[in-house]
Amino acid sequence: MRALWLMFLTVAVLPTASASTLSTMPGTTLRLEGTSTLHPFSFNSTDIEVSGDLVGRRPTRLLVDIPIAQLHSGESGMDKNMRKALKADQAPEIRFELTGFDFDSTRTDSIVKASVSGRLSIAGVTKAISLDADCRYGSDSIRATAQKELLMTDFGVKPPTMMMGTIRTGDKVTVRFDLRLMEKSDTASAEKGGNQ
Repeated sequence: MRALWLMFLTVAVLPTASASTLSTMPGTTLRLEGTSTLHPFSFNSTDIEVSGDLVGRRPTRLLVDIPIAQLHSGESGMDKNMRKALKADQAPEIRFELTGFDFDSTRTDSIVKASVSGRLSIAGVTKAISLDADCRYGSDSIRATAQKELLMTDFGVKPPTMMMGTIRTGDKVTVRFDLRLMEKSDTASAEKGGNQ
C-alpha cells in the first residue's frame, strides 16, 4: 500500500523530471521563540535568502541563509544581547544546507508531508538536524512550513542574560519558518537566453 501511495505522489506531484531553480518570494518569514525568567520572547525576520535546485520538483540542493542582524525582537537590548550570544561578529548568518529530502506517504488535501535532513550552522558550529515539513505545490511555486526545537548550548551558545544576570533566557528555543519559493524552469531560462 505504501509503495502504491508513493507511486501516486510521483505521478501527481512530480509530473516530470525537468530541472528548475528556487528563489525567495515575498512572505517568507522566520520566527524564533523562547522563554525567560521575565516573559516569553520572540525574534522575527523576513530577510531570508534561499537558493536551490529541483529535479522533478524534488529539491536536490537547498541553502537557507538568515542574517543575524535582521532578527528583531522589538527590544533593542534583547536584540543586542542575542547578537552577541550568537557571535554575529564571527558568524553573521545562520545557515541551513539540505542533505536529504523524502516524501512521506501521508497527504492531506493539497499538503505533502516531507522528511527533511540537513546541516544547521549557528555561531560557527554545524550540527546535523532532521525535521518534518508541510509542502504546498503551486504551478510555479512551493510553500514549505515547519518548526524545530533546538538547544542553544548544542551550538556553543550561552543563553543571553539581561539586567546584570537577573533576567535569564531558557536554553530551548523553537524555530518556525514559512518559506515561499519561486520555481523557475532551467529550460525556460535557457530559451530566454537563446532568444536575446
